[in-house]
Amino acid sequence: LSGLPRRRGLIERLKRRLARSSEPLTLIHADLDGLRVINAVHGSQSGDQAVLAVLRTIREHAPEGLLAREMDSFMVCLDGVALEDGFLVAERIRSAVAAMPPLTAGGSPTPIRLSAGVAGMPSHAGTARELARHAEEAVFRAKEDGGNCVRLAQPQPMVAKTSHFGPGQL
Repeated sequence: LSGLPRRRGLIERLKRRLARSSEPLTLIHADLDGLRVINAVHGSQSGDQAVLAVLRTIREHAPEGLLAREMDSFMVCLDGVALEDGFLVAERIRSAVAAMPPLTAGGSPTPIRLSAGVAGMPSHAGTARELARHAEEAVFRAKEDGGNCVRLAQPQPMVAKTSHFGPGQL
């Protein structure tokens, strides 16, 4: 439908990119809220139209982004984009999707909504897979918070693997 590579293809491209550059990058994991409901109420053709409309919006707001798609989810890699700027891009995409006219074919009006999770390198991960996992966890939090919002990945906790201090020395 979209002609985009799958998630695995994007992760492989991210791995190659990380091997050649230490510039920051941001990964947006965007998920179309309620696609199953859209398909059930308005038909799969309307669901496909919603997916393509979201894709056009993503391309409009992130024209240089590397894209991938899995079912009702999109991944957008913004190379050389700092985390804060990537978050703003995700929010512009979400807002533009929310402003789309609702679907009306075959039922009551259904708004098109998008939830997104944003993670960045090096803030949230050291590998492409970790980055994708953190962005996905953030989009799950957005869904848990009611959808139609953007959430930033949680920072990685600092963990000391060894300690030179004994009990009671801190």
